[in-house]
Amino acid sequence: QLSSRAIAGSPTCRVGDPVSTFATTLSTLDISGNGLEWLPGALSTLPNLSTLILANNNLTTLAAGTSDGEDSGWQKGYTSLETLNLAGNNISNLGDLPINLIECCPLLRNLSLANNELTLIPPELGVLDSLTSFDLTGNPQRGVRMDILCRRASDQLAYLRSRLGENDLQSLESKRKAASGTAPSGDVGEEADASSCSTQRIDELRRSIEDITLQLNNVYLTEAKKYALKKEMKMLKASLIKVERQAKQMNR
Repeated sequence: QLSSRAIAGSPTCRVGDPVSTFATTLSTLDISGNGLEWLPGALSTLPNLSTLILANNNLTTLAAGTSDGEDSGWQKGYTSLETLNLAGNNISNLGDLPINLIECCPLLRNLSLANNELTLIPPELGVLDSLTSFDLTGNPQRGVRMDILCRRASDQLAYLRSRLGENDLQSLESKRKAASGTAPSGDVGEEADASSCSTQRIDELRRSIEDITLQLNNVYLTEAKKYALKKEMKMLKASLIKVERQAKQMNR
């Protein structure tokens, strides 16, 4: 059972190749210092990924697209993400990262975009009120003063929120609450968009449970392996119940 994979500083590695082999169990992935020039979109499908370290690469954009025939950029997903480190790249375009983090990543606690090439800090990031660590220093932007960027995360978030219009803030807050399962009833179109990440997460968890069920049918499994698989299935089922309950709340 693989829970952590570090391939930092290995410029010859190819990130897209091994994704399917450890997708069901990987929780921490460190691919810093690999000279990556684009972000593999397949990473967004890892169902239990909680820590993603992409520091010190050559990323310039997170806009969704294709590279070498594969999906690239920041895609919707990453529903278990708690820590995202993108420091020390050359990122000047965040693409849909702010919106997707709001809609899909209610567990996010740590976000670093330090030492990139951002000339503008999206105020939408201020809606990510689950953050306890937030680093935007070292960018060429001039819209947010350095003394604000050196404050605690909650103060930075409050400042960015203050730069949003009232209607924009209400819309983004609705998306954030929907992602965490606390959204009030609202526009059907907005609810459908916000619930897409929960639906994806439910599908991922069900597939993982099915995979483990098939593995448990192997008569040659050792008792230790059976115990580990059953323990993992118990955790996945608990997560599934939680996400399904949140989805039901959104649909009320």
